[in-house]
Amino acid sequence: MIKNKGFYELEYLSNESKRSKEQGRHYFRYFGKETNITLKGKEGELNLRALVVLSEQKLYKDKKTRKKNLRKIMDGFRNINNKLNKWDYKKKDFVVKKIHGLLYKNKWKKFINYKVEGNDGNIKLSFGLNKEKLRESIPMDGKYVIITDTDPNGFSSSKLLEIYKKQTH
Repeated sequence: MIKNKGFYELEYLSNESKRSKEQGRHYFRYFGKETNITLKGKEGELNLRALVVLSEQKLYKDKKTRKKNLRKIMDGFRNINNKLNKWDYKKKDFVVKKIHGLLYKNKWKKFINYKVEGNDGNIKLSFGLNKEKLRESIPMDGKYVIITDTDPNGFSSSKLLEIYKKQTH
């Protein structure tokens, strides 16, 4: 069960979830929380409706993706660590370049702490997960925001999600 304060279950189900529900199997649900946003600019103010959507399926995928990608990075660090002070890995500059290559353009690098110490031939590498950064990111799992200028009295949050999901991109 989703335990996010202020979220309520939306009536929308994907076609796949509808089939699963009809067959008595597990299906993914959506939850919502509405708020208003005011944008201020030179031209004046714009009042918008924002629906924060919490998708069980996206929540599952976000957790799985984070776990897979962090495991891959940590395996890369273990690989470097196992080669430390052997062959080209005796050179500190080489080790640092390998680490930079591992993390280059990787959005998951913010979750990793590492330190390279020592001199050529006597290098020590320490690495691990940044648990604080991980804790900060978890509340965003499974969520996205739909922003519209439609009147909340025009249609429900469930209908807004349905319209959004049925768009052709």
